[in-house]
This record gives sequence, structure tokens and C-alpha cells, in this order.
Amino acid sequence: MKNLLISVARWILSPGEDEGVRTFLKERGISLHHRQGLRQIRYRSLHRPRKLNLGCGPHKKSDFLSIDLLPPADLTLDLRRGLPFESKCCQLIFSEHLFEHLDYPEPISHLFRECLRVLKPNGTLSFSVPDTEWPLIDYRDGPDAPYFKACAEHPWHPKDCTTRLEHINYHFRQEREHRFAYDFETAEKVLKAAGLLDVRTRAYYPTLDSEHRRVGSLFVSARKPA
Repeated sequence: MKNLLISVARWILSPGEDEGVRTFLKERGISLHHRQGLRQIRYRSLHRPRKLNLGCGPHKKSDFLSIDLLPPADLTLDLRRGLPFESKCCQLIFSEHLFEHLDYPEPISHLFRECLRVLKPNGTLSFSVPDTEWPLIDYRDGPDAPYFKACAEHPWHPKDCTTRLEHINYHFRQEREHRFAYDFETAEKVLKAAGLLDVRTRAYYPTLDSEHRRVGSLFVSARKPA
């Protein structure tokens, strides 16, 4: 049925209407998986996780409850709606390259407030996002600057990205999947506004972060007040 609707949409609808149908079908699927995740929380008594991995994709972590929009996550949840867990239950919330996929200032601010609520006192939020300061600084130095050389070495962008501005645009947009780009100044602002403290950059942690995120990421940690 989904493929039939898409075929009909391509035939009779304008590009804007076609995009609207695609968005509706995508959001409908997300909603169904979200309700399934809520049922799993009830049936499996997952109301008080000790460690959360938000936006895990295919990279689930042992000892973490890994969450994403779609399987194979441990739970499928729409994190724009918050965290359906008890308050003050979690010691560590981890995420890599998720937060840039949520609109700013909302619902990302709501999700950070939810992280604050779910964390235990002195609990930690630790995450990475694409490092936006790096490409912006290197743009002025030409195509041989380190960022653009890194783009050629890593499979971050499509092969048809060949100019500096094409790379910059893909960094910000990623085929409309990226909703906001972060530097530390902006991450610090929104985290402190949510009530988190000790916001700082951190090093790459090989025991926590995925190897493919080592280069090109801004690593940040913050703490819930005691």
C-alpha cells in the first residue's frame, strides 16, 4: 500500500504535495513504532533504566538501553516527545550524532529538559554532534584545508560533493535530515538553559564513542545538579 501511494503521488501531485505525502507516511510509521516502544516499556518493566543510548541506529551498546526511531534498537521511540521513564533513575545518558536531527530550539530543548529530569543527581549527559566550527573555519583556507581533505578520506558526504560549499551545505542539511548545526557555544547555551551544569568539551572516549565518530565530532558532557 505504501509503494502504491508513493507511485500515485508521483503521478498526480506537485513536488510539494508529493513531499507532504512522503512526510505523512514517514511520520505515521514513526508514530506506530513509538506506540510499540511504549508498550514494550510496560510489558518489560523498563521504566527505570540505568543507562540510556539515545539515537543508537545500528550501534547498540551493552549495559545501555538503546533507543531509536526504528529497529533494531532495544526500544523504538520518538524522542521529540520526551523520555517516558521515571525521574531520577538514570546515571548516564549517551548519544552520538542524534541531536542535530531535531529542530532547534524546540523540540531539542524539551529533550534536554527531559534528560535533566530522568538523570539522577550528579548524573551525566555525554554526547557528540558534527563539529560545525571546523568546516566554517577551514572554508576560508581553500579546498586543501584539513576539513575538505577529511571529507575526501571519510564517507561523510556523497561523491558528487566536490566544491567547498557543497560540502558545507551537506554538513548543515544532509538531505534534509540535519535540522540544526552546533558549535560548543550554542550547545552550552541550550544545555544550561535546560538546567544542566558543568557543560564542557571532552575527549573522544574509545570505550564509549564509536570509532567512526572519532574524527569530525564535537564531544560534550554536562551534569545534573546534586
